[in-house]
Amino acid sequence: MPLTTVAPARHPRSCRIISALVTAATVAAAGCGGKASAAGPVTPEKPDIVIGAPPAVSSAALFIAQDDGLFQKAGLHVKIEALGAASPALPELLRGQVDVLEYPWTAVIKAEAAAAARLHAIAAAQSLGPRLDEILVLRDSGIAAAAQLRGKTIGVPSLGGLDTVLVDSVLADYGIGPAQVRLVPVGAQAMGSALATHRVDAIEPGGLLVTRIEEELGAVSLVDLDQGATLGFPLAGYVVTDRFLARFPRTAAALSRALDQANAIASTDLGAVQRAVTQSAHVSPAVAAVTALGTFPVNVDPVQLQRVAGLMLQYHELSQPFNVTGLTG
Repeated sequence: MPLTTVAPARHPRSCRIISALVTAATVAAAGCGGKASAAGPVTPEKPDIVIGAPPAVSSAALFIAQDDGLFQKAGLHVKIEALGAASPALPELLRGQVDVLEYPWTAVIKAEAAAAARLHAIAAAQSLGPRLDEILVLRDSGIAAAAQLRGKTIGVPSLGGLDTVLVDSVLADYGIGPAQVRLVPVGAQAMGSALATHRVDAIEPGGLLVTRIEEELGAVSLVDLDQGATLGFPLAGYVVTDRFLARFPRTAAALSRALDQANAIASTDLGAVQRAVTQSAHVSPAVAAVTALGTFPVNVDPVQLQRVAGLMLQYHELSQPFNVTGLTG
């Protein structure tokens, strides 16, 4: 079924604004036509929720919310569905096979800009931090400075999205334009072999793969992508469809609140994040202990999201300016 046939219509902005607030589910309910109970928080309209998320560090707060009982306290029973890189994640959300999707902000904005979906951001997932996403080269490659990447081939997980924007933006700081390097898609599990066999001159693996490839190949970091215009760059967040938000505003508010609380824990408790990563990314505690984690924003900041749209426009991932207010307001 084409994506555009299932995209829901926008509901009134006043309901969108209030239901996005996560300070209290009662406020969201009252603003969207429900009645708040003086006896305490109202219950979610849809307590059984499926959240689709990749097996990655970015999903750490999701598992903290599950393990610490934050969803349960909000009146929710959440099932976490692991989505692989090849999973048709957005269609699953639009068809209602998952209720909430953890998705790269670049992909969310691109879908909205193309009118392929009507989405609403309910929580942040992860932003860049030191060593989370790096460009690696072999120790004996002869490439010792970022400026030497001009004319080289760089393997990236995918083209036309987050990885392209990050690499293009950071290389621009070293005077290298997009036309002066060749980005090629390399599957996550093939990153190490592509570098070792010289099919590419450098790679941008990101996340858990950075540490593994450095250890296995003796690869070295040439560029940390957490710098310049992409310092602290928002990577991913949790979204629902506008249709879901219109039908279940109290549920959306409860989910937002629980995920924000989990992100607050992740921001201050390294041990909690590392334990969650063992579940979300299916790695050992030893690997989680040496993995760069990034940061976990405690809310969806429209100013930060507008940074994403701005860089997407600058590097031709969007054909015209995009205002994120519709996603967050």
